[in-house]
Amino acid sequence: VIAGFYPVFILLLNNFFLGLSLRTSEYIAFALMVAGSMLAVWHKNGIARSGRVLLMTIAVAGLYAVSDALFKSAFIDGRSFVGALFWTKVLSVPLALLLLIFPRVRRDVFGVGVKKNHAVERGVLVAMNKILGGLASVLYRYALFYGNIAVISAMSGLQYVFLFLLAVFFSKKYPHLLEEPLTAGVVRQKLASFVLIGTGIALLFLL
Repeated sequence: VIAGFYPVFILLLNNFFLGLSLRTSEYIAFALMVAGSMLAVWHKNGIARSGRVLLMTIAVAGLYAVSDALFKSAFIDGRSFVGALFWTKVLSVPLALLLLIFPRVRRDVFGVGVKKNHAVERGVLVAMNKILGGLASVLYRYALFYGNIAVISAMSGLQYVFLFLLAVFFSKKYPHLLEEPLTAGVVRQKLASFVLIGTGIALLFLL
C-alpha cells in the first residue's frame, strides 16, 4: 500500500505545493515505475482485511510524502543541503528516544531477556543495519536536493529489485534465517515488475 500511495502523494505535492511539473515522458516513466513497484510487492494474500490498518498505512505513505516535500522546499528557499539534513536528523533524535518509554521497546533495543551470545549477534546486525540505513538516507536526501522528488520517489522502486536478489541469495546461503519462495509464478511476477521499472528508467534517460 505504501509503495503505491507514497509516489502518488509525492506527485500531487510536487505539482501543487512545490510547483514543479513533469514532462509528458516523465509522467509515463513515473506511471511505469510505480506500477512496477506495486507489482513487485503484491501478493494475493497481502490485501489488508482491516479498514483501520489500511487507513493507517495510507496515512503513513502521506506523512512520508509530506516529509520529503517539506525537505525539498527547504532547498527551494535557499537553505543548504547540510543544514537541512542536520536539523531534520537532530530533531528526529528526541522523537526516537520517546519510544523508550514503552517496556517492550526497551527490551527489544537493549536485548533484555536475550542470551548473551544472541544479544551480541543482534547488536552487530542492528549496528550494520543502522549504518547502511543512515548512508542510504543521506544519499536519498542528496538525490532529492538535485532532482524532482516525484521522479526520485518512483525510481525508489529499484530497491525491490535489489531486495529480491538479496533475499534469493541469503535464502540459498542461509535458509535457516531467510526463506524466499521461488515458484514459477513468483519469478514471472518479479521479472514483469523489473521490466516495468527498467522501462520507466530508460524513458527518463532516453527521452
